[in-house]
Amino acid sequence: MLVLLQHSPSSHQLPEAFSATRDRCNSRFFPKSGTTWLKALTVALLERSKHVDDDDPLNHHPLLSDNPHGIVPFFENNLYLKSSTPDLTKYSSSSPSPRLFATHMPLHTLKEGLKGSPCKIVFMCRNAKDALISLWYFRCKYQKLEVTRSVLESMFESLCRGVNFYGPIWDHVLSYWRGSLEDPSRVLF
Repeated sequence: MLVLLQHSPSSHQLPEAFSATRDRCNSRFFPKSGTTWLKALTVALLERSKHVDDDDPLNHHPLLSDNPHGIVPFFENNLYLKSSTPDLTKYSSSSPSPRLFATHMPLHTLKEGLKGSPCKIVFMCRNAKDALISLWYFRCKYQKLEVTRSVLESMFESLCRGVNFYGPIWDHVLSYWRGSLEDPSRVLF
């Protein structure tokens, strides 16, 4: 199993009801660190072998009819926000195994649910300044703000102090780095 988990610290804990199994994959990243790209790449790789015998292999590929965020849901946004025991079987990919999930939570918030699991976690890290600039443009567009230096400076100060929705960026990165050192066959950094 491949677990692709999104990088970003959070004080939220993944509910104990979640237990990682061989058919669950999770992606991790800090916001604006390539989430959409990695979700699309992973879906493309996992679906590739399922369409080799089709007359038109691209005809039924899920990425032709859905956004990567619709195919690979976030634990905290799509699943556990609505229910403490979501039905995970209805999410991700056209076949039941493996199923892909993503999150912005740091590794230590999921360790209990991952204990003894054969799943793998893939963590993607982006240069912090690149993620900040991407987040700056995204925030300005989303909140309909003018792209100004003062907004960037405010966001930079918050990033340096570790004041953001998912917590300090370096704590988050280090949780996955340490996880990859402790268990390199399961945590891919």
